[in-house]
Amino acid sequence: MPSETDLIKLYSDKILKLAAQPIFRERLSKPDASATKRSPLCGSAVTVDIIVESGIITNYGQDVRACALGQASSTILGKAIIGRSFSEIQKEFRELSDMLTENGPTPSKPFEDFYILKPASEYKNRHASILLALEATLDAFNQKFDCNLIDNDIETIGGFLVNKFEKVPKKQETLETEGFLFTVLSADSKKINRIQLNVKKDLKKI
Repeated sequence: MPSETDLIKLYSDKILKLAAQPIFRERLSKPDASATKRSPLCGSAVTVDIIVESGIITNYGQDVRACALGQASSTILGKAIIGRSFSEIQKEFRELSDMLTENGPTPSKPFEDFYILKPASEYKNRHASILLALEATLDAFNQKFDCNLIDNDIETIGGFLVNKFEKVPKKQETLETEGFLFTVLSADSKKINRIQLNVKKDLKKI
């Protein structure tokens, strides 16, 4: 079990510098949606605001009341959040969670800086704080579209679309369902890599 000395070492200069960076650390005045997530273990809380156009985040705000690890995580997310879709944020949440709990690899670009938090994998009571900003962002997406985009039996939007198509769809294939238009922007023979999501009322913009 890690000692108190080890815990002190966990808060490296890199983590403390990230924690001190004010990346999107102000609330938006007129967000499309907002969400707050809290960690019952340490009392950390993160509130995020998002503005979304064509399924892509175009503006972002945060109110971060967390330990240095949670603050550093929020900074890393803030650096790469603009231009990201729901599926990309969900993918990052899974990659970061795997890195912390399953000794998984460093998250992929543009979120590779999360590698700095890998030493925290030994401190299970810190994991929730690190994941708060990503969880709150996913919740805000669901509020924006007034739904739960993924049900309990399907882990990703890619899985949802494969389930609906009953195959891995090709690039530019579309699916309209439950008031949403999904467009496949990139896919290979095994999986969907990137999608665009439009709300039905916005279809005239496509």
